[in-house]
Amino acid sequence: MRWKEKARMSLQMLFRRGHASRRLDAELQFHLEQQIAENLATGMNPEEARAAALRAFGNPAALRDQARDTWSWNWLETLARDFRYALRQMRRSSGFAIAVIGTLAVGIAAAAAMFTVVDHVLLQPVPYRDPGRLVAIHEGDGSQFYGGASWKDIEQWEQQSHTLHDFAFSGGAFSGGQYLITKHAALEVYAVSVTSNLFHVLGVQPALGRGFLPQKPSFSPGRNTGSIILSNAVWKSEFNSDPHILGHTVKINNSSWTVIGVMPPQFSYPAGDSQAQVWVPAQLGKTDRGPRGPANVWTVMARLRPGVNLRAAQTEMAAIQKRVAAGYTSSYTKQNYGQIRVQRYADSLVGIDTRKALLALLAAAGLLWLIAGVNATNLMLARSTARQREIATRGALGASRRRVVQQMLMEGFVLSLAAGALGIGLAFASVRLLAHEISQQLPLPVPATPNARIVLALLGLTLLTDLLAAAWPAWIAARTAIEPSLRQGGVRAGTGRRHHRIRGVLVASEVAMSLTLLVACGLFLRTLYSLRHVPLGYRTDHILVAHLSIPSFRYAGHNMTTDLYEPILERVQHLHGVSSAGLTSEVPLGDTFSVRLTLRRDKSHSAVAAFKGDTPGIHQVFGLHMLAGRYFSAQDTATSQPVIVVNQAFARAYSPKLHDPSAILGTALMATRRNAKKGQGARIVGVLANTHQESLEE
Repeated sequence: MRWKEKARMSLQMLFRRGHASRRLDAELQFHLEQQIAENLATGMNPEEARAAALRAFGNPAALRDQARDTWSWNWLETLARDFRYALRQMRRSSGFAIAVIGTLAVGIAAAAAMFTVVDHVLLQPVPYRDPGRLVAIHEGDGSQFYGGASWKDIEQWEQQSHTLHDFAFSGGAFSGGQYLITKHAALEVYAVSVTSNLFHVLGVQPALGRGFLPQKPSFSPGRNTGSIILSNAVWKSEFNSDPHILGHTVKINNSSWTVIGVMPPQFSYPAGDSQAQVWVPAQLGKTDRGPRGPANVWTVMARLRPGVNLRAAQTEMAAIQKRVAAGYTSSYTKQNYGQIRVQRYADSLVGIDTRKALLALLAAAGLLWLIAGVNATNLMLARSTARQREIATRGALGASRRRVVQQMLMEGFVLSLAAGALGIGLAFASVRLLAHEISQQLPLPVPATPNARIVLALLGLTLLTDLLAAAWPAWIAARTAIEPSLRQGGVRAGTGRRHHRIRGVLVASEVAMSLTLLVACGLFLRTLYSLRHVPLGYRTDHILVAHLSIPSFRYAGHNMTTDLYEPILERVQHLHGVSSAGLTSEVPLGDTFSVRLTLRRDKSHSAVAAFKGDTPGIHQVFGLHMLAGRYFSAQDTATSQPVIVVNQAFARAYSPKLHDPSAILGTALMATRRNAKKGQGARIVGVLANTHQESLEE
């Protein structure tokens, strides 16, 4: 049972050191007195008895130290002493400590903040089962791919593919805005129409209730009732987390739906969508019976079969799509939807430009961290040079190289620990401050605080920084000869060629990395400056924009133009301080409404253009410049001759030989969209100067 006694004594020396020390002293004193008593019993006088006892017993002080070494935690006590000494050194050289801590904290904070963003947007897999095998499928013309496919195409893919299985698709359940009607309010929701197997494909099931029953999508246009699954956020906010919600009827617009399930917290589909969501079974409409068209596209996903890689699936699906496209009756459809792209679902959420920008910023943040580490190492090396006489004195007094290195490593660790704590605080503050703004620019939301993995990464960076900034200078200082450092007037070790060479390499590396980062930041700032000063072609000052979200179902049977939009516009125009007002389907650079039309007069004259709808006052609101003709007026109504205004880029694309923009005025154009009314033409009445409508680059 000696190990139990040893463990008990070790714990006492650790947690009750004073009591254990007094007990050890009492035990040693007891044994010494016993030996003295035995000597007295043999006839020795007290002095002789005590001297003989000490000779037999040994030095009590040495015995006490040996016993304490046996029972105590020497390595822990040594670390504690080194830690206290490091704190005293920081307090004594506060300027040096502030410089090192500040340098490392900035580098750690920048790297941690960017890693948080990159982790949640690029590295962290979507919260679905086996996300690496979940793929998204898009049709396009090779240069551009669109986010959907027709039901007829999906059917053929499912029948012919041997590399993919579990095809599922989704789309908007209704046209226009959808509103969940409750007793207290009408909540705008994103109602997603999904196939019954979609949640199975994602590997996520409702936390309350059940999913949709297995069945193939049916042709039931106009159906206004059925099952519905609520998101956890909608269930909490609108129904107060009612556990008895299952079986209740809810209304979306004028349709009634029966609640059959509630999804788990944080679940969203499409992934990352921050809108309030509900899901209903997919229903096929009349347009799904015919060939592919713009009005019947579905977002498609599937899973790779075991042992199949993405390249094999892409090759097979490209061959299948070639056969599918051969059956298209429209040459326009064949040209624009004849090719296919299969990519991982997580990759489909982030565009290539966004991915490159995030990786570039992460590289810049990593380079900044490296600069901070090299700078801290240089400071530590300079500090060790200044302390050569102190280190040599310790070596002369018997301190081993290991003890010197350990002590200096502890100083570097304390500095790195303080820098890590400050860096974590700065990272949390910066992410929390910019999370909302960043989320508005990225396809996936960024949390306001780093998660546990980010904190672990920070701890790893802190440890690595400690080794980089302290280990090398400590080892060099410990290996320096003692005699030159102690010799009065001699050459100090820190001034040797080796130290100068090492510090020169560090300084050169730091200057090179700083110059690289400076040039990159300069180019980036120049790009921002150029984009900031791009002539947009319209004014941006003193303009207020209101985004209207109208529950159109409440205006069924009414003319929303005369009953809603015109009264709103008239009241706004009469507000105090308003000089002009108008309605538009999309504000410049708004990225909220996207429709493209192919407009033609004949086969030799056509152009693809972005389409917008404006009221007459918009050109005054934005100060648009007319090159020729006129803008819309009050006489342009629903019953008058349809008119359109084009910009200079359209005029050049429509007829490159026309150098005078006014030459296109009066031309009647037709839309080639399949859902456009036959015989519906519009006359060009004006040509606008080019403006940046979609982006600053084009």
